Amino acid sequence: MSRKCLSLLLTETSFYLTFKFRKKSLQNSGGIPTHTKTPMRTIYKYPIQITGEVQEVEMPHDSIILDFQEQGTRPFIWAEVDSEEKETVKRRFQIFGTGTEIPKDDPPKWAQYIGTIQRGIYVWHLYEMKGLTE
Repeated sequence: MSRKCLSLLLTETSFYLTFKFRKKSLQNSGGIPTHTKTPMRTIYKYPIQITGEVQEVEMPHDSIILDFQEQGTRPFIWAEVDSEEKETVKRRFQIFGTGTEIPKDDPPKWAQYIGTIQRGIYVWHLYEMKGLTE
């Protein structure tokens, strides 16, 4: 039987859900079931500004970008992170408005599309700039 624990934490810069899972393992020498802890992943949110400038967001090394949306009146990036990872990197993002010129590449080598939000009559598109900086 697995045990699940959900904890909610709220901070000024990020909101995250932590899921802890324990599972049975039959990998010991006597074939007796033992419980082993699986690695913990957490969903964090990171605020992002609507500006034409490249923005750096520091997050754990192997974070996976999940979504880009507005919550209330503020845009955020949600990422799945290894909450035990100590090494962080600065990832670079840039927002472009609909109708704004963006660098031309075929296929795009300079950035990866993340998502789109609508704010009134304006529509904003978030790209992650390729190449991490530490």
